[in-house]
Amino acid sequence: MYGDWYRNVPPTTTNKKLLILDYNGVLASVSKDGVELRHGASEFLYSCFTAYEVAIWSSRRRENLEWALWRINDLKPRLAFIWDQSHYEQHPSYPNIFTKNLRRVWDNMPQYNEGNMLLVDESKAKMINNPENTYICPKSYKGEDETTHNALEIGGSIRVYLQNLAAADNVQEYVKHHPYLD
Repeated sequence: MYGDWYRNVPPTTTNKKLLILDYNGVLASVSKDGVELRHGASEFLYSCFTAYEVAIWSSRRRENLEWALWRINDLKPRLAFIWDQSHYEQHPSYPNIFTKNLRRVWDNMPQYNEGNMLLVDESKAKMINNPENTYICPKSYKGEDETTHNALEIGGSIRVYLQNLAAADNVQEYVKHHPYLD
């Protein structure tokens, strides 16, 4: 169901950019013991919907992702798409690492391109197939004991960066001239 959900979403009629977020590590910490949302994650997502079309792309298998997304069930209908591991490609040098190739997004949603979308994922290894300045890689959120827990709150590093990016004319140019720093 989620793997092809984007097909039910009509092309955007707004000038909103597409923001693709990784779930585990950016929005939450997911383990066999449960799901812990990063501080301010739900409110962060609501604020993103005003400026962006928002999607989630996770490296988890579909059944594991569905289980993990229960913490944001009320927001799922607002997402442009939810992609799981089936939309990954194997890393050319490391068989245990899968990559997120943004060309898959552009092929399925041609209204988006390097200039109007951004991928946020904590793993730079997953970005090997993507053009420079089409993604940012903040520090991974691993739970309460981490110093990165407030990055999505008002004034947090990810939130401020995305607020500034929303006003930019071109995502790739903005990221090139304003690199994300944790």
